[in-house]
Amino acid sequence: MANTQYFKFTDENEWRTAAIEAGVLTIVNTGTEEEPNNADIFNYYTLDWSVDVVGTISEGGELDSEGNVITEPTVLQGFHVNAKWHKDLPPLMASALIPKPATPHRIFAGD
Repeated sequence: MANTQYFKFTDENEWRTAAIEAGVLTIVNTGTEEEPNNADIFNYYTLDWSVDVVGTISEGGELDSEGNVITEPTVLQGFHVNAKWHKDLPPLMASALIPKPATPHRIFAGD
């Protein structure tokens, strides 16, 4: 079984580019040539990988008893993705690989 790997991309667009290169994301036209309608098809789980898109991470913040924001949360830099990759990492995924966080915000079941 592969260990979880942690990735930090600059933003969602950088993640999407890496996901296309890796085969995790395919963009298909569900419309016509005259009126295209692009749709994202994500393949998060295959025999070669399992991908969990965490996205933007926020920490802290405070709400009052009615749910109003007292203190805004702090938004951490980057767009975060966790994966269990069972083959060689594609170049764009490899370039976004970071060391395992001391306290990951989200993990796969069983980790």
